[in-house]
Amino acid sequence: MAMMNINEFFDEYAMRLYENSNRDAAPELKDLVSLEQYKALLHPVYELVKDGEFLSIDEARHYLFAQSGLTEKATKFILQDKMAPGAVFTYGTPIYRETVMLGNRQEVDYNDNHELVPAVEPMSENTIFDLASVTKLFTSTSIYMLVQSGQLELDQPITKYAPQFKNLSNVTVRDLLTFQVPLRTNGRIENADNAKDAESILFDIEVNPDFKFGMRPYTDMGAMVLKYVIEAVSHQPYMEFLNENIIDELGMKDTGLMVPKLKLSRTVNNNFDYQIKNGELV
Repeated sequence: MAMMNINEFFDEYAMRLYENSNRDAAPELKDLVSLEQYKALLHPVYELVKDGEFLSIDEARHYLFAQSGLTEKATKFILQDKMAPGAVFTYGTPIYRETVMLGNRQEVDYNDNHELVPAVEPMSENTIFDLASVTKLFTSTSIYMLVQSGQLELDQPITKYAPQFKNLSNVTVRDLLTFQVPLRTNGRIENADNAKDAESILFDIEVNPDFKFGMRPYTDMGAMVLKYVIEAVSHQPYMEFLNENIIDELGMKDTGLMVPKLKLSRTVNNNFDYQIKNGELV
């Protein structure tokens, strides 16, 4: 294949990716990834084949994965920096794929005397992780689905949909979705005695007056407020909306709010902080 033909092919393929991502998308979702960004994404593949030395799909996949340095970065993050107990990730396609597993699902456990002892359990392909902040993706996706269906407008104030947040009359859905506004509560929600008291603290949330303009505060609070917006607009509990419109639709059988008892043995125990050296817990 001549160099010009390869250039044309990659330009056409990048354009196809760009057009497909924008086809039938709501105005708020258009141009999330630019044409130039798609070309940058394809560039390593272009460099691999531009000289006409074609590899098999398996060879190309392994080469590109090695070039990414992902294993080395994940190893440092998990085993050296100890930022997470482990990771499981898959690359390739549904037909050609491989899974990389790092770290341990469990490192310690209690013995019969209720003492912490070493009990290493390696990661497996079906290990279940705590979603933690990834939950925000479900919340933001739900918001955009409601926008796309015409049930919600991004530039309307929070109080239009969830009037219980009386201090957020000048804050829009878009503001919270894009981390434009810093929020604070007058008390720690996790210290509340019960769910009702926790909601009272949350409903009294306000814009932090000490915030400096120009900074984007990364916080869970905006997503917590948007949960109530989703429920008000959809007339469904948050998890019911997620299950019906995202989780069940995508066949995400191991994703949910609570882990069933039968699946607990597959769940990551975040006890990586417990280190046992020379028989002592440190």
